[in-house]
Amino acid sequence: MWTPHDDRVCPSSIAEYFQTRAGLQVKLCAPQSTTVHKYSTRIPDLNSNKPDQVLEWIGALALDCDMDKIDIDSTCSDMELPSTVILWNGLYSSHQIHIVFQSLV
Repeated sequence: MWTPHDDRVCPSSIAEYFQTRAGLQVKLCAPQSTTVHKYSTRIPDLNSNKPDQVLEWIGALALDCDMDKIDIDSTCSDMELPSTVILWNGLYSSHQIHIVFQSLV
């Protein structure tokens, strides 16, 4: 995703460039989001030295997998919490991702 460095430049300028100069077809790709709610989700132990399990858990949540089949070391064997996952599809600039990340921290 191209973000202009000057507010006077419209982001659609890059689309115009590709259409007129390069002869390419440009289509608008609007970002979309989907919210998935999971209940009784085991939470991985974030203090363990197994970041691969945390990454696998995040991926399984994002892909809406059966969480009972995911092998993770839970913080507490009986700790199960509801989880909400928001899936975003589309093209995002690093600046936009940084803004979202900062709002979550």
